Amino acid sequence: MAQMNEWVEPGAGRDFTEDDVQFVLALAGRSDRSTRTQLDDRLAMGRRFHDIAPRHHPDGRQPGAARLKALAQRTGLEYATACDYRDVAVGLDNSPVLDQLKASDVTYSWTVLREVVLNRGCSPLGAEERWACLVAELERCRAANIKRLTGERIRTALGSTPIPNSASAMPPAKIVEQISQRPDVQSAVLAAVAQDEVLKKAVAAESRRTDRLGYIQQVVDDGKVKTPAGQIIDVPAEARQEASRQLRQLEKADAADHEWADQAYEAVQKLVVESIAADPEIAANETRAQFHAAMHRTAKVIQGIDLERTAAVADDEMRRSVADLQSSLADLAELLNQQPARGLRVVKSGIA
Repeated sequence: MAQMNEWVEPGAGRDFTEDDVQFVLALAGRSDRSTRTQLDDRLAMGRRFHDIAPRHHPDGRQPGAARLKALAQRTGLEYATACDYRDVAVGLDNSPVLDQLKASDVTYSWTVLREVVLNRGCSPLGAEERWACLVAELERCRAANIKRLTGERIRTALGSTPIPNSASAMPPAKIVEQISQRPDVQSAVLAAVAQDEVLKKAVAAESRRTDRLGYIQQVVDDGKVKTPAGQIIDVPAEARQEASRQLRQLEKADAADHEWADQAYEAVQKLVVESIAADPEIAANETRAQFHAAMHRTAKVIQGIDLERTAAVADDEMRRSVADLQSSLADLAELLNQQPARGLRVVKSGIA
């Protein structure tokens, strides 16, 4: 039988509960957060982590490390990230300039606090000097009517080792991934693009260039393309060789040059179009597929008409239009019924 007065070592923390797990999941999973909200969420998680696994034990041990690792694993966080949240939160709460920070109307990011508390940039300043530097930079921003202190600015003020701009080395997909993880940044980027005609044109041109280079690469790698009507066909050897040659030319020039990409695409596309026209069976299937697609679209439009409402507002022009359409369809049906049935080659198609 357990004794009721069992001693608990001071500063050892506590076991985490399911409530702790849900608390962390709720904050870590929030989207569309502002810089300030993101900072507050991380500090709140950090304080909860400190309750469970205190940052420092009097003798230097970390008795709660295993618990914090287990909680991090349950909530999908890296253990190192959980430690950072805890250490920065504790550092802020024990800051000698906490009141001055609370009084400032200039916002700052999580990165700013992490640089000051953890000194990951290897600043030559001591802890108290770093806090004083943060207060000074907030005041300079306020005087210059700058609303937000950035990580880059505080690193410069602290004399930290500069972080190289890694965006230039990122592939476009990685940059998009990084932006998508910050809904506030993503919204700002999209808003800027929507309002700037030059940016809109640049984004459209880059998207087209990427699509066209992908088309050429597919011809080279797979030897297959999708026709305008959705058929998947084998390209002739001549087109595949031309595609390979065009890619080599692009590598020698500049693959980011839109004009070169357009010329390469048009050269390959011309050969593909010629190969479609030169093969009677492929050309016939292309025409059939285009016809079926057109009829499918037309049928969907007609089926979507509210008959009762339309009949209630019909005028002579509407009646003539429907009668003309009915007559055209009757003529088409009669013409098709007069033609002998043709066997259709089974093709892969993107047409529904």
